[in-house]
Amino acid sequence: MMKSICLILIVLTVERTYGLEDIAKILADCKTSEKVPDVEIMNFKNKVMSETKEAKCLTTCIMEKVELIKGNQINVNGMLELAKSMPNSNEKMLQSATEVVDECKPIKEAERCEYGFKVSKCLMDAAAKRQLGSIFM
Repeated sequence: MMKSICLILIVLTVERTYGLEDIAKILADCKTSEKVPDVEIMNFKNKVMSETKEAKCLTTCIMEKVELIKGNQINVNGMLELAKSMPNSNEKMLQSATEVVDECKPIKEAERCEYGFKVSKCLMDAAAKRQLGSIFM
């Protein structure tokens, strides 16, 4: 269940920020750069995610392309801009989004794909605790 939720986070973030052509380009770019097999791309499109290295790298690549993470660090500004761009955004929601980002910032992981995957899990857990599904899901 958590694997699917983490994937939904990424998919919805991309869908809310980028158009369909952009999504297709991001997926194609990440497929090529990360050497992701077609089956993992199909899983992603169907909002199903395995914990294979390729799936983790795909998640990370997409998060990097939409500027949610940069160089094994959360892009705080990118995350908060996402929260601000939501149609139901308000001051309380922005404060909670800041708390979510702060909770996940300490994640350390040398391996790039593991880092992106762990951040996506943390964002989901932290957002769920604060009932922020509309931002990070």
